[in-house]
Amino acid sequence: MNADAIKKLKKRFDTVWQNRVNDYDDHCAEIALHVLPVAIKSIKNQEKHDRSAWRKIVDNTGKDALKVLAAGMLSGTMSPSRPWFVIEASDPMLKKDIQVKQWLKDLQDVCYATFAKSNVYRTMHNNYLQEGAFGTCAALAPRSPDAELMDMIPMSFGEFAITVDQFNKPNGVYRKFKLTVANIVKQFGIENVSDQIKSAYENDNTEQEYTIHHAIYPREDAKGYGAKNMPFASVYFEEKEQEKLLRESGLESFEVIVGRWTVSSSDVYGESPASDCLGDLRALQKGHQQIAKGVDYQVSPPMLIPSYLKGQEKETLPNGIAYYNPTPTSQVAQVQPMLNVQFDLGGVNTIVLQNQDRINRAMYKDLFLMLDQYDKGQMTATEVYERKSEKMLMLGPVVERQIDELLRPLVEICVSRVLETTQFLRDSAPPQIQGTDLKIDFVSILAMAQRATGASNLERMLQMISTVAQINPDVLDKFDSDKYIDEYADTIGASPTIFRNQKQIDQRRAQRAQQQQIAQQQALAQAQAETQQKQANTIKTVGETDAEALGNLAIEGGIV
Repeated sequence: MNADAIKKLKKRFDTVWQNRVNDYDDHCAEIALHVLPVAIKSIKNQEKHDRSAWRKIVDNTGKDALKVLAAGMLSGTMSPSRPWFVIEASDPMLKKDIQVKQWLKDLQDVCYATFAKSNVYRTMHNNYLQEGAFGTCAALAPRSPDAELMDMIPMSFGEFAITVDQFNKPNGVYRKFKLTVANIVKQFGIENVSDQIKSAYENDNTEQEYTIHHAIYPREDAKGYGAKNMPFASVYFEEKEQEKLLRESGLESFEVIVGRWTVSSSDVYGESPASDCLGDLRALQKGHQQIAKGVDYQVSPPMLIPSYLKGQEKETLPNGIAYYNPTPTSQVAQVQPMLNVQFDLGGVNTIVLQNQDRINRAMYKDLFLMLDQYDKGQMTATEVYERKSEKMLMLGPVVERQIDELLRPLVEICVSRVLETTQFLRDSAPPQIQGTDLKIDFVSILAMAQRATGASNLERMLQMISTVAQINPDVLDKFDSDKYIDEYADTIGASPTIFRNQKQIDQRRAQRAQQQQIAQQQALAQAQAETQQKQANTIKTVGETDAEALGNLAIEGGIV
C-alpha cells in the first residue's frame, strides 16, 4: 500500500470513527451509567475505570435485568449444554442419503467440539451484554497459531466502529486497542514498528502501551490472489505513524461477528432494550434519591430552638438547627421541628416498583427466567411459546437478526476452518456431497419456540383426526402418517439420525406384511383343521351309536 492509499485509509478510519462518536457515544455513556458502568472506560476513552460510576447506581434493577437478558439469550440461542444448530445438505435428494447424513453429522460433531474448546461461548455472552445495553456488538475471529481454532477477541462498545453495505449488512470494522511494546514486537516484528516503539523495546520499556488501529473492510476489484488481493483487507497501523503500516493482509470472507439488536431504517448501529427503558432507568435512581431524602426529613427533621440559646444560624437540611424568638415573650420556649414533612413513602414505592417492572419487561426478564425452567426439563418449547406468545412475538425479529448476523456467520466460519484443518473429514466426504452447498439450520430453544406455533397446529390437527376417526374410520384413508412425522420432525428440528432411511422402512414393512400373511395362513389352516376334526368326531359319534337305543329314545320322546 503506497503513501496515498495509507492516507486515504486513515481518513476513512477517522471519518467512520467520528460518525459513531458524534451520533452514539454520549447516549451510550448515559446508558452505561445505569446498566454497564464497566463500559464507560472504552466509550469515553479513559485511561482507567472511573469507579465512582458504580457508586451512582442506587438500584441495580437495570444491571440485574441486563445480566438475565445476556444469560437468557446465550442459553436460548446457543446453549453449550444442548444442540443449537444442525448441518444439512441443501439438495433435498441428498438429505435422504444415509452416507451424506452420517458425514454431515460427523462434521457437526467436530464443530461442536471446536466451539467447546474455544472461548466462543464466553465471547457471545459478552456480545449479548453489549447488545442488550448499546444495541451493537462485535467480535473478531482471527487465525492465530497461539489460539484455538475458533478463539475470538471480544470488543466493548467504544472500541470499534462499523460500516454497512447497500443492504445494511455489516461489512467493515474499524477498531482501536492497546498493546504493550513486547506484544507489538511479537505480533508484527521489530522491523515493522515505528522508531518510537523500537526505541522503547531496546530500552526495555516493554510494558509501555501504545494504541494500534485495525481496519477490516471490503477491497474494490479484489482479484483473490495473495493476501493483499483477497476480498477483504485487514490492515494494522500505529495511531501516530503516518506513512508506515504494521501489517497488510487479507481475508477470504468477513471473519468478524457483528450483531445488532434492532435497526431502524438505514441506521448503522442498533437500538437496545436498555435504550427503550432509559427513562425508567433514570426515574428509578431519582425515585430512590427522593425516598432517601424523604426518610431523612421524617427521621431527622431540621429543628427550631429559642434564639437566646445561640446566634441566628439556620439550617433546613436533615439534622439542621434554627433559632427563633418565642411569641409572646412570656411563652415558654420549646424545641420543635421546623418543618412538618408529610412524605408519602408508599406512593413513591409504588412508582419505583412500576419503574422496575417496566425495566424488567423491556429486558424480557420474565421470558428468560422461564427458559431456565426449560433447561431443567420442566417445560417444553411449545409451552414456552404458549405461555409467553406475546413476548415471543416481539422477540421474533430479534432472534432472526441474531441468526442472520451472529450465529450463521459464526457457524459458517467454523465449518470452513474445520474442513480446512481436519483431514479425515476431507478424506471421508462422500462423492455426491462434493461441490454442493450446505444448509445450517438452528434448533435452539428460542429458534424452536418461534416454530412452536407450527408444531401446535400439527398437534391440533392430529387430535382432530383422532376424534373424527372414532366416528368415521374412513377419514384415516386420507391421513398419511409418514408425511405427518416428516413434517413434524422438520418443524421441531428433530435429529435425522433417529429415523431409518426409506429402504430400511420398506424392508421392515415387507417383513412385517410377510409375517402377518404367514400368521393369517397358519390361523386359517388351524381353523380348517379344527373344523375337519369336529366333523370327523361327529361322524364317529353317529357311527358308534346303538340303533336299539336310538329307537327306544325315539319311542320315549313320542317320535314313534
